[in-house]
Amino acid sequence: MDAVEILLICVLCVAGYPFIIYPVFISLLSKFFKRPVQVDPNFEPEITIITPVHNEENNLVPLVTSVVNSGYPLSKIQMIFGSDGSTDGTNLKLEELSRLHDFVEFYVFPRSGKNFVLNQLIAKAKNQIVLFLDADIRLEKGTLHKMVSYFSDETIGGVLANVELAHKKVSQYTIQDSQFHGFFSKIRKWESDIFATVNSMGPCYAVRKELIPKIPNDKVCDDFFILLEVVSKGKRMVYASDVLATDIRQRDEVWKEYHRKMRFSAGGISAILAARRIFLNPWFAFMVISHKLLRWFSPLFFLLAIFLLLFTEFSWIKLLGFSIIAVFLLLTLLSLLDLKWGRRKFTMPLYVLFSFAGTIAGIFRAFTGKQNSSWTLERLEN
Repeated sequence: MDAVEILLICVLCVAGYPFIIYPVFISLLSKFFKRPVQVDPNFEPEITIITPVHNEENNLVPLVTSVVNSGYPLSKIQMIFGSDGSTDGTNLKLEELSRLHDFVEFYVFPRSGKNFVLNQLIAKAKNQIVLFLDADIRLEKGTLHKMVSYFSDETIGGVLANVELAHKKVSQYTIQDSQFHGFFSKIRKWESDIFATVNSMGPCYAVRKELIPKIPNDKVCDDFFILLEVVSKGKRMVYASDVLATDIRQRDEVWKEYHRKMRFSAGGISAILAARRIFLNPWFAFMVISHKLLRWFSPLFFLLAIFLLLFTEFSWIKLLGFSIIAVFLLLTLLSLLDLKWGRRKFTMPLYVLFSFAGTIAGIFRAFTGKQNSSWTLERLEN
């Protein structure tokens, strides 16, 4: 085995580490170093719900209805909406909701990006527990009670809800997205059992107000930056599998995966660059590097491995490597034909391809300093 082959194997190990080695390692650690949370089911503080929206007129009434039906006392809820340059009927719908419900208030802003709107709304929060809720999330009955019960433990700084996809059986793409979601949910649980998860759950999470930082710019991923800041202040950010919410947004367009992954990786890397003091905590730094940075950079390592294959001598390694590449390309072609025929039953190769391409694009976007807080369902805005 020559030096190039040894380097190739090392690169492949690094590329596969966040998907194989780290999950096994963190699951084993969670069995020996589990830190239970002291939950008080009778804990019922006043809470503020913050929801920034952009052209969400069809989601607003169902969202508020799910809050009403969750069973939490409405007298203890302040719900603040911020309309970020909406051009549909969002503003009129918010005005109607504020008339119907005393706990609902809203503010209208010119198109400025989610991070700007969040900073404005956080400043208006009156209560010490702040729940960040996307417009396409629906709360289950009892969700709010279960979520705030975690804050009876003073070590807890934030709680991530268990968000399930409502349309996970609509297409093969959403089934795959749901499977990946389930895989990373397990990692979140193992991490938070030890201390804190480093994998954010942006659609539905709660944080103590005194721990919420000002979001520094329009480059960082808001929920991930807040998570990093909470943990850097010595508090736990835990994933609560019993706190249930549903994401009703359909994800049946595999083409959009490119833009989602670009936004996640660009905003995540920018958040780490803006919250560098997290590396003062060796254990948390290890999880950030293992779970986030190496996963985002894994597509580049796979590309490097393909490049190294070109310079290896003919051997079983080279034969196996190019055979895997050939099979993947063939399956990708079949996926394209499957989409063209309108079947959408075999999109996994395309899902992986667009995820990797979007992640690589996000890396370059992060280091070129572009914004990541203004987007539509189709793509990031420039």
